[in-house]
Amino acid sequence: MAAKKKTSPKKTSKKASDKSPRASAKKGSTKKSASKKTAAAKLTPGVKKLVSLAETLTKDEIEFLISQAETMIRNHAVIERREKKLKNRDKVAAAMDPVKNKSTIEIIEGEEGRHFIIVLGTERNFFSREEMKKLVKLCHAASDERDGMRRIYTWLERFRSDLIRDNDFGSSADPGLATIYNKIIETYMVGD
Repeated sequence: MAAKKKTSPKKTSKKASDKSPRASAKKGSTKKSASKKTAAAKLTPGVKKLVSLAETLTKDEIEFLISQAETMIRNHAVIERREKKLKNRDKVAAAMDPVKNKSTIEIIEGEEGRHFIIVLGTERNFFSREEMKKLVKLCHAASDERDGMRRIYTWLERFRSDLIRDNDFGSSADPGLATIYNKIIETYMVGD
C-alpha cells in the first residue's frame, strides 16, 4: 500500500507537470502575439520602414546597424552631458561674478567715519577714511564725468588694483566708475 501511495502522487504530479508547460506555452504565445501587435501599433512610420528594410538584410549587416545605433545613443548621451556641463559652467560663472548691476550703488559709513564701504551692485569695496578723502578730492577736481572716471580708474590702478579686478573694471570707460563718480559728487563735498 505504501508503494501505491508513492506511485500515485508521482503519476498525478507528472500529469500536472505535463499540462503546465503546454498550458504555459499556449498562454505565453497569446501574450507574445498580443504584445507584438501593441508594440507594432506604437512604432513610428520611420521605425516601421527601418524594420521592414532590416528584414531583408543579412545577420552581419543587422549587427552593423545595431552597432551604429548604439554609437548614436552614446553620442546623444555625450552631447547631453556636454550641454549640461556648459549650463553648469554658466551658472558658476554668473555666481562668481557678483557685480551684476553696476548702476546701483550705496555708500555705507562705518563707526565715527573711520571706514567706508562702497557697495557697487553686490560687490562690497572697503576704503579707509584717508582713501575716501582722496577719492572725494579726485572726483571734485575732475572737469566732467569722463574725467572723473579716468581719475578714479588711475587712482585705483596705482593704489587699489584689487578693486579693479573685483569689480571687473575693464577700462576707465567702465559704467561702474561713472556710478561711483556721480554718487561721490552727490554725497560728499571736499573737506567732509
